[in-house]
Amino acid sequence: MLPDKIPILEPSSDLGIRPFKSKLTAFFICTFADDEPYRELFAAFRDFPEICLEVTGNYDGALDHSEIENLPSNVKLLGFVSNRCYIDHLFNCDFTIILTNQEFTLNCGAYESLAARKPMLLSDTKTIRSYFTFGANYIKSDSLEGVRAGVRSIKSELALRENEITDQLPLMEFAWEEMFAATDAMFMN
Repeated sequence: MLPDKIPILEPSSDLGIRPFKSKLTAFFICTFADDEPYRELFAAFRDFPEICLEVTGNYDGALDHSEIENLPSNVKLLGFVSNRCYIDHLFNCDFTIILTNQEFTLNCGAYESLAARKPMLLSDTKTIRSYFTFGANYIKSDSLEGVRAGVRSIKSELALRENEITDQLPLMEFAWEEMFAATDAMFMN
């Protein structure tokens, strides 16, 4: 009935400097679930050495030793990180990537990306497109070329997506408050 509210997130006061400050940094919010096309994304990043891809999530059991050894040099597996570390990486990146091949799914990482005012590369599903209507480029993750095209598009449109978030996020938050009030009133009567 009611989608998640955009959370309130704050970075650490000692947010530190990016390890690859001369590169763009993409933050891939991943759980290594079957519906996430992480292998395709890793393969695509061979073509983007100018972007550092930081990846959250417990990859143990999802990737074998040879896959880890053969990752592109610009892909950094962070593993499962603490909440504080996650939020700091979120605020320290240039854009986020949140992917699912599953319809009827809204990923928490997208809400968190908006809270951090970060442009997003999201899966091109009807559900995601209908709710995240600004601040995002969409990726057809069913092919390597689709993934490459998505990364190229977000890279070239970062400033546009940042401006959309600045302009549209207050309206989204206001609309959520109205939906909450209507839902609350419905259950109070």
